[in-house]
Amino acid sequence: MTVSFALETNREMNKHPQSPIGSPVEVNASKELKVALQALSRVTASPCSIQETVWIQGPPGAKRTKLVQELHRELEANHAYIVRAKFDRTKKLTPYSTFANDFSQLFMHVMKSPKRSSIVAKLKEEIPEMVIAMFLSNVPNARDLFEIESADDFDANKPGAPASANSVHQFQIIARDVLRVITNELEPVVFIVEDFHLAHSSIFDFSKFLLLGNSDVRLLFVATCYNEEGSSSSDLSHFVRALDQADIRFNRLHLEEGPISRAHYVRELSNKMNELSGNTILVLEVAALLGSYFESSMLETVLGSMDQINTFDLMTGVNLVHHSDMISVALEEALSKGLIEFVANRYQFIDDTTHGCALQTLEDDPDHDLLVFRVAKIMLELKSPFLVIPALNHLNSVLHVLRPESHYKLVNLNLEGAKKASFVAAYSTAAEYLQFGLDLLGDNHWDSEYHLSLEMTSKLAEMALAARSYVGCKIAIDEVVLHAQSFADKLPVYYILIDSLRAQDRHDEAIEVGLQILQVLGEKIRVKGFRLPAAVAKLRAPFNRAISGFCDGPTMIDTETLEICGLLHKLADISWSSGQATVAIQFMCRIVHLSLKHGRSEYSAIGFAGLGTCLCL
Repeated sequence: MTVSFALETNREMNKHPQSPIGSPVEVNASKELKVALQALSRVTASPCSIQETVWIQGPPGAKRTKLVQELHRELEANHAYIVRAKFDRTKKLTPYSTFANDFSQLFMHVMKSPKRSSIVAKLKEEIPEMVIAMFLSNVPNARDLFEIESADDFDANKPGAPASANSVHQFQIIARDVLRVITNELEPVVFIVEDFHLAHSSIFDFSKFLLLGNSDVRLLFVATCYNEEGSSSSDLSHFVRALDQADIRFNRLHLEEGPISRAHYVRELSNKMNELSGNTILVLEVAALLGSYFESSMLETVLGSMDQINTFDLMTGVNLVHHSDMISVALEEALSKGLIEFVANRYQFIDDTTHGCALQTLEDDPDHDLLVFRVAKIMLELKSPFLVIPALNHLNSVLHVLRPESHYKLVNLNLEGAKKASFVAAYSTAAEYLQFGLDLLGDNHWDSEYHLSLEMTSKLAEMALAARSYVGCKIAIDEVVLHAQSFADKLPVYYILIDSLRAQDRHDEAIEVGLQILQVLGEKIRVKGFRLPAAVAKLRAPFNRAISGFCDGPTMIDTETLEICGLLHKLADISWSSGQATVAIQFMCRIVHLSLKHGRSEYSAIGFAGLGTCLCL
């Protein structure tokens, strides 16, 4: 359900109090704030889970950021728990680019709450330890919240579930469950996301899942963005249409551009940037690479480390900043010009236009690529898991400045980035990293780097399937089948092929591929001509002899037999779900036969369930 408001923003000429720039006018915010606060009241008063959205959209120059700042103050006055995120163009390629910051803020609210102990207890009770490990690796202060002294208690790099077409939303489910526990105790919780049109596609998927998926979460979702027609993001248009058609309250606020045009605003920003000292320009350029918001400590680390890299002469004529007091002077100058602000213990650009202007200043610099390379290299040297993907994106964008001997390191970094993207279910992004790395290896990479090529191409097939790119999946599978040196090396992608065919409802083809694999493994099964009574009779004699001691007997240790049982299990599942019960029972009976002969395995239970079905017929 959509409630729309068309709002004019050119009724007053109030300029930003810190800025001498003739910035777009501040909106008359009474109506907008009233809509948002009424939404907050409905969410707070609801006795059950509820999600409501306030959508603030308008063209560049409509001053959405100023409205959000005023809304933030009003919500704080109403004792709301606010989680505020801002998307930007430097992180647009990073999956879940604000995820860690969002949950870090939410966890901070929990740690300050008198309900902390009960919330943590419920989190530990309802959410598996594996999920806690995931948050340890993705959210900086998760360890403090869960009161865990050492990260060694969990394997934070172990994936929660294999990537597949059936587990695309696994990460979203985990994050939703964490939100559900917290929002049921802390209320009201308000998510404020700015410049939503710059979000990664994974954020749109998660937001849609959270708001439209019966998520049992109580929250108010406030977002600002360009008008759909002013944005290049098709994800944004699809997301807005989904909210329009959904059975939730969707409050749309349409802002209009003020009398000072965006073009005029950008020109004045550029003039102000040109008036800054060399140190301040460099500080803002580095800050722009870090994102729309940044901490002075990170600036000190990055700028203070630049003198340790002697590969290139950088920024000729500009005095590099190495000391905190010099950085402070530069930040003070930027603050006085109204280009940045200090909010919630960190600095941020005053708006997306200003951030874009700083990036443009960097792009116009002849040493742009070298500075990007240095910043990315330093980000990697910090060995922070939160900086790997941003650093990777920077390095991929300036590939031509890298020495050829550095390409191999970048290939492995793209593989690492793909694994991290896969961990948070950003499968399309993972596939892009893998393809970039494979292209970087060159045409003869199967000859020069066989094992790396096999790992990356097999992973590419898996990621393409999980992203439902069946054509891309088939191309990667064919590549492995063509170049793999053994059947064992091909086997993982054959399993991916079976899953791909099943996802496309091509069940008979999936079963046929499985039967061919079984034949290579020495297990010949004829689906045609199968007679259920004869199969049951064949099993009765060994079953009666062995079942008495089966539960206490040995476990199956032969790896090839385990492989066969696993494939039989997969084929039984496909057959049963596609309505071929007799075929499924045949696969299950074969699992029972192998279990009685070679010992118990994790697949034995499904086999005996099938046998039980046979005996009841």
